[in-house]
Amino acid sequence: MTVIILAGGLGTRLHPITKDQYPKCMVPINGKPFLYYILKNLVENYTLDKLILSVGHKHEHIKDYFGDNFWGVLIEYCIEKEPLGTAGAVKKVLKEKYIKGNTVVIMNGDTYTITDLNKMMECHEDNKTKSTVAIFQNHDWIKGFYPVRAGVYILDKELGEGLPTVGNIDDELKEVNYFDNKNDFIDIGTPDGYTFFKEVLCERLTKQESN
Repeated sequence: MTVIILAGGLGTRLHPITKDQYPKCMVPINGKPFLYYILKNLVENYTLDKLILSVGHKHEHIKDYFGDNFWGVLIEYCIEKEPLGTAGAVKKVLKEKYIKGNTVVIMNGDTYTITDLNKMMECHEDNKTKSTVAIFQNHDWIKGFYPVRAGVYILDKELGEGLPTVGNIDDELKEVNYFDNKNDFIDIGTPDGYTFFKEVLCERLTKQESN
């Protein structure tokens, strides 16, 4: 399995924390960048051919920290010279990088979710759709439970190659198969999300490591 991580966002909402000194995915959490926790979860739970990081804004910080491998798994970089949006980033990766198989797995670099990618791939294949998106059942006291896209996608390569050069992937996926993700989901793209991950979710992950 090859996983594309979309880590090219400007992170303007996190400027009070990053002060525009490093990319959003590199915000520090207990001495390690947020992206470390995403890669760690992937490497520990899946057999990976490689990881492809789609990067842009201040990408040197990411390359300097992670280099060309993470715990023995090859890392390749696809660099945006200007913001392309998530759709454009995926299209650029598929144009420039080799990915084995007919499908591509994509994850946002500013969200943390423990989605079972094996089950999600089975769901994608069983439903014979061109795109499958993980969803998270959010809840508030007005709307009750409602689905939110959780930043994990499986696309047929043909669909990915046909995405626009610039654009948002969520705007482009029209006929979508949804995979209901039952696990944690948090967007660290806002100060509140960052604080929640740092103070609650990351503490839980640290305890799991020590057990």
